[in-house]
Amino acid sequence: MPQGPQPGTPAQPLYGAPAQLPGSTATTPTTPARTSVLGIIGMALAVLGTILACIPTVVTGVIALALLFVAFVVSVIALFAKNTKKWPAIVGVVLAPVGGALGAVVLFFVLWANSLPPSPSAAEAPVPAPTTTLEESQTSDTPGADGGTRPLPEEIGLGYQELLHEGDIYEYDSIAGYFTCMGQEFYDSPLSDESVQLLADGQDLDGSERDLAISVGVPAGLKCDPDALGLSGESPGN
Repeated sequence: MPQGPQPGTPAQPLYGAPAQLPGSTATTPTTPARTSVLGIIGMALAVLGTILACIPTVVTGVIALALLFVAFVVSVIALFAKNTKKWPAIVGVVLAPVGGALGAVVLFFVLWANSLPPSPSAAEAPVPAPTTTLEESQTSDTPGADGGTRPLPEEIGLGYQELLHEGDIYEYDSIAGYFTCMGQEFYDSPLSDESVQLLADGQDLDGSERDLAISVGVPAGLKCDPDALGLSGESPGN
């Protein structure tokens, strides 16, 4: 009668299968971990979003926050993928929140700066009022000193001479500088620019302006006639 295997001896292989020694365990071959494509994508998006988050503009700030959110989601998915390298996903999971916080701070300060009222530029700055010297202030106080609508003293003198000629008065023509002197007196007088222009045009005055011209012309004639030939007090139009 055939006897079974004795205790302590290894069992015979069946159908040519290799015998398994007591105490040994069966091992299965392992596949090396592959690079996770999702992990690489998540890490790249996290790096790009962090860089954009440092640019202080509203548009780039919004784009950076969106990229960082997508990077975090993709990195989390890649982190739980089996038989893949985990370090890209870990980098994306860590970097995405850091970049998001940085982008949020930068975006806040950009929005705050844009809400401030603009400071006046050099072109819009108030122009200081021009300062006038004592000589300019005294000149501006002189009637007719603007020189824009008031005729020159020489023009006033020629018009005054023409006005006297209309009244057949010619004795002042021989006095050198007489009519220029009279023109200067009328120029410096309180007569209005319109009245002085009428004198320069050889036209007589009327009303209160004529009375004022007489009050100016009498003492002016004594001043401008060194030989006192103007004692007759001839006035414009007489």
